[in-house]
Amino acid sequence: MERLKHLIGQTVTALLPIILGYGAVLGVLIILTELVPGTRQIAILFFQFSWPVVIAWGGGRLVRLAQIRSRLRRHDYDFTASFHDQLYLQELKRLRQEKRALELEIGKLTDQRHEYLELWAHELKTPLTALKLEARQCPPQQRQRLTTQLTAVDHQVEMLLAAERLRLIHNDLGFTEVNLRNSVTGTVRRLAPVLTGRDIAVTLDISPTITVLTDPTWWAFVARQLLLNAAQYSSPGKTITVSVHHQTVLISDQGYGIPAADQPQIFKEGFTGHNGRAHNPNATGMGLYLVHQVCGVLGIKVTVSSVVNRGTTVHLTFAPNKLNNNKL
Repeated sequence: MERLKHLIGQTVTALLPIILGYGAVLGVLIILTELVPGTRQIAILFFQFSWPVVIAWGGGRLVRLAQIRSRLRRHDYDFTASFHDQLYLQELKRLRQEKRALELEIGKLTDQRHEYLELWAHELKTPLTALKLEARQCPPQQRQRLTTQLTAVDHQVEMLLAAERLRLIHNDLGFTEVNLRNSVTGTVRRLAPVLTGRDIAVTLDISPTITVLTDPTWWAFVARQLLLNAAQYSSPGKTITVSVHHQTVLISDQGYGIPAADQPQIFKEGFTGHNGRAHNPNATGMGLYLVHQVCGVLGIKVTVSSVVNRGTTVHLTFAPNKLNNNKL
């Protein structure tokens, strides 16, 4: 209704000058026919030949108005807007087009970076594997030291890949039944050089019958990161315990603990906190951030309870239909 009213108003505005002008001329001629003898015939001839011209002129203005409206419609303009508003809308459209072009370019560059990092990581894994094989030929003490460092490098590469793949994680999920004890055992075996190097023991209190419905690759990443954190922030000779209580997997250590002031921030990207500064100067603050992000996608609620100098427990709570325990 508003546009119809505006259309009528625009039509009247376009034709009003013609109607008033033509009416004024006719009025003058009528007055002249009354005052000047012989002008009546001139007025009749003017009226006969002038009205087609007036109609054509008015029709031309209406066609021009329709063309303008068509252009505005193609540019998504508001017909009821003022001239300055139309200019603003035109500039806004141009900026939107530039924004879309930039977003496409950023997406292209991001994909290229992702492909490069994937290639670089795989290229890096080849010499790492070779170095691990070489380390086996070294004397026991040197072999342990080299293997520990190579395992740490390998995990850092995995973290880099995880950070890159996180934005596309929904395209890389495959949920399946995973035996929890076997999965954690495999992770512990992979981290054996680090755990042995720090003299950290791992105790599993997990029934062999417990399974979880999850993505095995991303779940292994979560378990590996949490076990590695527990080992890095524990004194030599301590024990890490992995257990299950109802729908929650608990990973408990006897480490340094997390100060209460740091606990609300431990899942923030780049946060290292007191422990990072005091016990691990090479900490990136990405480990728990990535764990939190991945758990969110896997449908796992992750929380932490900790007491300084007594240890930390990470609670990984699965949805009721994703953790099957024959004991429950």
